[in-house]
Amino acid sequence: MFFLVCGVQAQTSFSGSQEQGYGKKNIKGRVIDARTNEPIIGANVVVKGTTVGSVSDINGEFEINVENKKDLALSVSYVSYKPYEQIITFSKEKNINVEIKLEENVEQIEAVTVVGNKVTNSEVSMMQTIRSNNLVVNGVAAQLIKKTQDKDAGEVVKRIPGITIQGDRFVIIRGLNERYNSVWLNNLPAPSAEADVKAFSFDFIPASMIDNILVYKTFSPELPGDFAGGLVRIFTNSNVEKNFLQISYSNGFAEGSSFKEHKLYDVGGKGFYNGMSDLKLTSDFPENIAKIPNTTEGKIEKTKWGQSLNKLWTPTSVNAPTNQQISISGAWKKDLKKVILSNYSQFNYGASFLRHDIFRAAYNAYDEIGQVLDTNYAFNDVQYNNSNKLGAMMNWGINFKKNKIEFRNVFNHQASNKVVEREGKDFYGGLTLKGLEMAVKTRNLYSGQISGNHVFGEKKSTLNWFLGYSASSQQMPDNKRLTWVKNEQEESQYYNKYGLNFSFTANADLSGRIFHSLSENQINAGTDYSSYIKINDYKINYSVGIFHENKERTFSARNLGYKIARTSLFNYNLPYYPIDSVFSDENINYTNGIMLDEQTSPSDTYTSFSKLYAGFFTLTLPVGARIKIHTGLRAENNYVELNSYKIDASFPAEDKDKIKYINDTTLLLPAINITYSLTETSLLRFAYGKTVNRPEYREIAPMAFYDYEMKAVVSGNDKLTFATINNFDLRYELYPNIFSMFSVGAFYKQFYNPIEYCIIPTGSGLQYSYQNTPKATVGGLEVETRLALGSEEKNPMLKNFTLFLNAALMKSIIDFEGNSLEENRPLQGQSPYIINASLFYKNDKYDLNMGVMYNVFGKRINFVGDPYTGNPHIFEMPANNLDFSVTKGFGKNFEIKGQVKNILDNSLVFQQELQTNNGKVFQTNLKYKQGRYYSIGLVWKI
Repeated sequence: MFFLVCGVQAQTSFSGSQEQGYGKKNIKGRVIDARTNEPIIGANVVVKGTTVGSVSDINGEFEINVENKKDLALSVSYVSYKPYEQIITFSKEKNINVEIKLEENVEQIEAVTVVGNKVTNSEVSMMQTIRSNNLVVNGVAAQLIKKTQDKDAGEVVKRIPGITIQGDRFVIIRGLNERYNSVWLNNLPAPSAEADVKAFSFDFIPASMIDNILVYKTFSPELPGDFAGGLVRIFTNSNVEKNFLQISYSNGFAEGSSFKEHKLYDVGGKGFYNGMSDLKLTSDFPENIAKIPNTTEGKIEKTKWGQSLNKLWTPTSVNAPTNQQISISGAWKKDLKKVILSNYSQFNYGASFLRHDIFRAAYNAYDEIGQVLDTNYAFNDVQYNNSNKLGAMMNWGINFKKNKIEFRNVFNHQASNKVVEREGKDFYGGLTLKGLEMAVKTRNLYSGQISGNHVFGEKKSTLNWFLGYSASSQQMPDNKRLTWVKNEQEESQYYNKYGLNFSFTANADLSGRIFHSLSENQINAGTDYSSYIKINDYKINYSVGIFHENKERTFSARNLGYKIARTSLFNYNLPYYPIDSVFSDENINYTNGIMLDEQTSPSDTYTSFSKLYAGFFTLTLPVGARIKIHTGLRAENNYVELNSYKIDASFPAEDKDKIKYINDTTLLLPAINITYSLTETSLLRFAYGKTVNRPEYREIAPMAFYDYEMKAVVSGNDKLTFATINNFDLRYELYPNIFSMFSVGAFYKQFYNPIEYCIIPTGSGLQYSYQNTPKATVGGLEVETRLALGSEEKNPMLKNFTLFLNAALMKSIIDFEGNSLEENRPLQGQSPYIINASLFYKNDKYDLNMGVMYNVFGKRINFVGDPYTGNPHIFEMPANNLDFSVTKGFGKNFEIKGQVKNILDNSLVFQQELQTNNGKVFQTNLKYKQGRYYSIGLVWKI
């Protein structure tokens, strides 16, 4: 929202007799917006010519004690509103009450126009946004983000009530996993660079780019209809109050990682980015190696292609440096009298090196007779991760009379280099193993949008429009996987030595290389118009709008593996050779060596596109002085088409093997939000909304892929349909003063045809797909408080302390049909409780800020169990997380900040729980420590 500001004074008269000598007087009043009647927080109210004054509180109220004087001048000011000044003449009454209506500065005088922006990045403005909103909303502003020193959007949103982050990237709202939540970046849907899940990766957006984050937990027709848990809106910085340049640098030490040996996938020895081209298949590489004829000429051709691929099979060892981040940001504003141009730009770069020692295991059904765990496999992994993140933002603004046009751009690039060294036992096959996985992955995201906001007419009606384009991609070229088996035959010359596991058919997961590529593009456009009609003394606000989205995605995968060329001629000493020698050209042949082959199916590639058309209208109706009803209807038509092949199709694919999935649906989505003002400091909200949850491309694609960590095959289901959700909310909110708030709420959701993982019995290992279950319910309680612990008048020792506390209790149940082997259970990813607590200290005299942040969530299902074998669910167990941050300013230009993260360093544990004849037994599936992290940074601003 923006306002055009000028130097005109609003005139409001107060009646009273002109008498003197009446002693001390009290001036009480309330400052409100002249158009909306909403309270204005933080307005400066001063007796002109003195230092006596006050600031309006969360209700817009103020109080000033003054000595009696004739004709006192009361001056009121607030950014983006017309200054107010009025002579007040005292009466004999001790108290004087006034109501001050400030007008937005949208007039132009003497061809001088000054433009201001509504403050949106402060904690006070966030409380005002939450309070004045028609919906149930939670949020975080940049001012709080600076205190916590969170590094990306994922760390920021986990401090919002009812929200947790899974895998440091995906948001879970009210216990509903990532597929049930939508994310918008500024005014448009955020693109996804994830190949296997319906989600936006929150580690894409650096925290320093964020102005504020809002989470809408109830539905309204002006919002997209495809969410059940919530809609997250991330707003990037764009407000420019003055010109500045800021450079930030931080250096971090990770326990167990920094200054330790680190393994890297060398990517050709040309540097991380330059060597990426060496990993990609050339344009003339055969469409499918397996379809080259098994003739002498064909074997020669396969040998040639096998020898042509890069020979990067050994990780490189380096000494891990500390983790570093640098950010350069700047703002520029130019006043051209009738037009003001502004720009907010930022550049970020970060590099990190992390090592984790991870225990992994899987189990068969518990041995009741022997009273022991029946372990399927148990591995000890050493995982090395090197991440490089590059981000840029450039937002432009043009402000002129009653109009504003913005052009926002966000680009982020992430490149990760992962090496996993594995040792352990495969008890199912009776083998002692070593493994190696080397992978590089790049993810790119661009979001660009141009939008306009126009105010016109006596009613100050508004017209908003936007047009956006976004693109995302993920590339994982030449992901290598190798497995060695320990020779336990005492008579062998290679006894107790490890040999590479080659089979008679290609298996990319045992000894091979995998290539993934994904790209997605979307175009969005929309407009909305808002105004009001007046009936007697009632003002009825209304809005209408339309929205369109066009999205396209292409995904492809190649699975290449090495097999024994000829059983009778194979050199069985070869698997014990040094790795570089095994894959030398002389040992890639069609006689006594190994040959390249392929497992790729036509179903490993799919193309898809979707179109969404939506229209909505809303009405905001006042009912008396205390009740406000916000209601309306949204209509959405969604067309989805996906093209691929049957999972058993072979190359070359025939027309009969083609699959075309089409889903064309139209839905009407009503909503009502009622706000009842109990008092001037408290209110009660009730909301109902109907929303939808649609299948994601990956969930309907027939492609089957092997998940290396899950040791399971996951395939799509083209029979999926959309789910519908009825959402109910009730919340009480209290705002005792400008710095404090309290809320408690309850929610309940009814799901019809919810989309969930399902388990397919195959007899040859786990295979997972997706299905619509009949129905599910989710309910819970949420509480939040922001409390200033003291003031100059009360508890002065605590005046610099502020407490933030929020918690949620939740329960969900999926009801399965009577013939299902699955028992009713919680939703995957749903935690029974979430607790966030923060205590901040701010001392303006010494320019010092400190904070302690705590977070924990209850155990949640990470991996759904297998009812066919009696294998129970795998739960992610609670881990207490405690962080500390401190910031100290030196003058106007310098700032030093420090941080300690994960102080408690609790282990992350994933485990199963079994009820046996002798009581409860726990099976650990995954366990590791993330390690403490220490950082120090410097900020220079001019």
